[in-house]
Amino acid sequence: MAVYNNIDVNRLERLYATHNPALKPVTSYFSPILGFGMHYLTPDYFIGIGVPSLFNNKRFQDNSGWETTATELAYVYFSGGTTLAINENFKLEPVLIYRAVPNSPNLFSGTFAVNFKEQFSIGGGYANNNNMAFFITSKNVEKIEWGYGYDVFTFFRKSVTS
Repeated sequence: MAVYNNIDVNRLERLYATHNPALKPVTSYFSPILGFGMHYLTPDYFIGIGVPSLFNNKRFQDNSGWETTATELAYVYFSGGTTLAINENFKLEPVLIYRAVPNSPNLFSGTFAVNFKEQFSIGGGYANNNNMAFFITSKNVEKIEWGYGYDVFTFFRKSVTS
């Protein structure tokens, strides 16, 4: 898989007719996406590792003294989770995920789902970047599952005093 963005800055609607040299490094780009992942799955737990993109792709070229920093970096995910049976109909499914991206804060996130008869799940999650998530899934046919998830940025911030 790959991403190709065809960017033509000359077709932008501009507020001013004067030339903007900061737009010179903005050009079309092709970015290959090749990742790798694996997981170990048992009826009671799983652990996994994944690298969604193996390449560090720089999207803009530095020239004429203008520095641009749009880069797609390779990063790694570690995940693990378990299934806790409450009774024959209900199971609890907590999952923890760690993401490491160069030059960025470490991301820790967790989700928690309630599963009903292996047919329906509802849950939510929270990450240390102040994002919350909500999701539902359903298995209508053997081995086929569909779902809907929504990620919400929250404003739970620690107040900083000087």
